[in-house]
Amino acid sequence: MIPSSIGPIERIISRYDAAVAARDGFRSVMQDCYRYAIPDRDLWTDVAPGQRKGNELYDSTAIVAVQDFASSLQARICPSWRTWSKLVAGPGLPKDVRENDELAMYLEETTDQLFGYINHSNFALKSHEAFQDLSVGTGAITLELNERGNGLSFDSIPAPHLAIEEGPNGMVETVFQDRKSAVSVLARTYPGISLPEKWQKMLVDKPGELVSYQVGSIFDPKRREYHLVVFCKAEKQPMYYRLYGETSPVIVFRWTTNPGEIWGRGPVMRALPDIKTLNKVVEFILRDAAMSISPPITAVTDGVVNPYTLVLQPNAVIPVMSNDTSNPSLRELTRSSRPDLAQFILAEMRQSVRNMMFSDPRRREGPVQSATEVLIEDREFTQRIGSSYGRLQTEFVERVLNRSVALLKSIGKMPDFKIDGREITLKHLSPLARAQDQEELLGLQTAVAMAAPFGPEALQMAVKTEDIGEWIFKKAGVDASVLRSDAERKQMMQTVAQQAQAAIAAQTGQAPAAA
Repeated sequence: MIPSSIGPIERIISRYDAAVAARDGFRSVMQDCYRYAIPDRDLWTDVAPGQRKGNELYDSTAIVAVQDFASSLQARICPSWRTWSKLVAGPGLPKDVRENDELAMYLEETTDQLFGYINHSNFALKSHEAFQDLSVGTGAITLELNERGNGLSFDSIPAPHLAIEEGPNGMVETVFQDRKSAVSVLARTYPGISLPEKWQKMLVDKPGELVSYQVGSIFDPKRREYHLVVFCKAEKQPMYYRLYGETSPVIVFRWTTNPGEIWGRGPVMRALPDIKTLNKVVEFILRDAAMSISPPITAVTDGVVNPYTLVLQPNAVIPVMSNDTSNPSLRELTRSSRPDLAQFILAEMRQSVRNMMFSDPRRREGPVQSATEVLIEDREFTQRIGSSYGRLQTEFVERVLNRSVALLKSIGKMPDFKIDGREITLKHLSPLARAQDQEELLGLQTAVAMAAPFGPEALQMAVKTEDIGEWIFKKAGVDASVLRSDAERKQMMQTVAQQAQAAIAAQTGQAPAAA
């Protein structure tokens, strides 16, 4: 039964209608964005399954740029088969507990276990699809246990199938989905589902018949819980209910938003004027090239030219009263064009589209880049995408990891803890997240070089040189299992001191001092 805090069904349908109305406000611009940049994922325009898309496209710059954008973002935020975040002790714990080596090792092992499940799922495939939608403004994925209940399963949700609600803090909380599936599959997808009477008859007569229904992941702010409600708006009937818990299976993330708008606006939307102009210029160039190869021909006739039947196209014959003073019967139509100017416009606009789409900024030619150059470019890339990076960390990365931990806990594959930012928090290790750590490493390198002329004594007086090594390795994201514990470092310092005393004693002929 649907709890009174989110029901009844009439209230849920009313919220769904309002969310759909907000989505339809973006339909026109979304259709243009997908038509010119992601035609294969264009579900905003009603087409039959298998129908050819992109027939009106003449330039592929935007299509390639979207693929580069999705691949680059995936490589910099959640690279495949890599640990792009790790569990660490939070600021709510006492300092001696946070710095405990055993706790650090335990969290390292838990992190490895968590990413073992993520990397062995279909996350890399589905996140790339969602990043393509993100290039327009809004991406979404679902995260549930797989059918066997022993691992994670991801899926990307096309934007036209979404209807979203935003909470007072600006985060997407409630998500509705428009779905269509065979009526025979519903019982397998939602065990115990209560089908409308009409659908029950279809289950017997036409089990493969497709039916449309709605799925809501509804947030209850009082209990801070998410609820799954499957309903049919046409029949005004709830069909299935289940409590999700503290995490939502639907993760919606946006590039940036404008005040008063819920749906995101992405790089494709910003570059859309240039994309459409570029497509039109290439269309004109191709038409001009066709005219050059097979130009229209004028033919002398004494009849009357009908402007409604006159067509300018390659190899067309246009009847005229006279061709020139010599009056030849046939003559090519004189044209003038500036292909050099068109190519200049194309080059400039293509580069503009690539820049707005954050297409791979690294140079593709010349000598191999050093590690420092790569770090600097990652830092510049972080600065270019601005606040969108922080939004992705909050709306995407942290929600994926929280949901993964909750699901693995439910099947006993993860210890009982919660990533609350106080006791247990996340340290992001993706290339973009590490750009700040790398900048601090560069700062240390510069400071040590500036202090070198004053001698090692000045450096030892200024900083704790014995702790620099550990700090460097931690900032570089090195696994805690290869770092020495405090006890091991103290033991090594004692050993080194004893060896030094023994060496001095051997030189002076005196017995070494007792430890």
